[in-house]
Amino acid sequence: MKRRGSAADDAAVIEGSWREPERFAVLFDRHAPHIHRYLARRADRQVADDLVAETFLAAFAKRDRYDLGHPDARPWLYGIATNLVGQHRRDEARQYRIRQAAAAEPEVPGHAERVAADVTAQAMRTLLAEALAALSAGDRDVLLLRVPAALLAGFDWYRAFPRDADENICPHNPIGTPVLCVRGDGERGDVEAYANGLRASGAVNVFTAVIVDAGHFTQEEQPERTWIAIAAFAFGA
Repeated sequence: MKRRGSAADDAAVIEGSWREPERFAVLFDRHAPHIHRYLARRADRQVADDLVAETFLAAFAKRDRYDLGHPDARPWLYGIATNLVGQHRRDEARQYRIRQAAAAEPEVPGHAERVAADVTAQAMRTLLAEALAALSAGDRDVLLLRVPAALLAGFDWYRAFPRDADENICPHNPIGTPVLCVRGDGERGDVEAYANGLRASGAVNVFTAVIVDAGHFTQEEQPERTWIAIAAFAFGA
């Protein structure tokens, strides 16, 4: 049953987000500065930035359990933030103890580690040898003289593009794994066109999200809004 009361209070926003997940962003815009100040007094700024995002992600995940009798969600959000900063401090203390214990014991690779390293090195040598063999003699000489070895694998990746293109147009069984395409509203191109390309390749559960006030790097430009979109997708809201 729909809750009666002011449409502007937090409980109404949370209730509305049960059906329209994007409405939860209103709660972030309203309370994120308060939560950030609270966390910044208990951790450094970078940690506080991360914990704010984690706080609202956790709140989004459990929003269906929110008591709608409380019109102000700040106490609920402060409780989540307090638990997260406490967990962060415990994790830091545990990592410190691990580093102290590791520093007391010199790292001596065991037999299994040495065998794994040798196998990996041999596999890389084989891949590089195959990539070089695919080049003409002249190109190979120029490559070995002018290009750092670290770029060889990158060139081989580009040479694989024609094969990838051929495989993409071959018939495929439907791919049921859900896929989310995220794009900023300031980025060129239509996210639906990209999604349709995935659907044409066999993906049957493709979803899209457009992040407001963002370009290509949505997670750097609008991290909280990006996480809300991902959470809505991941929790099947």
